[in-house]
Amino acid sequence: FFRNAGRGLKNRDGSVIVIRETFSDTGKDEIIPENGAIVRTKESFEKLILVAEMEVLIVEVLESFTEDLFPLCTFAFRPKF
Repeated sequence: FFRNAGRGLKNRDGSVIVIRETFSDTGKDEIIPENGAIVRTKESFEKLILVAEMEVLIVEVLESFTEDLFPLCTFAFRPKF
């Protein structure tokens, strides 16, 4: 998915992909039984970006509002040109 998204960027004019994603803080990827969603660790998500031949520009961990929510993280990345 990320590789295809990178190809869709118009050119090398500084365009980036920004994603806000929840991530697991248990040290392993998890599947939410209620909806089948996959919640990855931050490291696992960064690996997906690197495998897609992207360079990570920014990783920002956002403060959780309550303890029962997964942590939220913003990633900014672009294709390695």
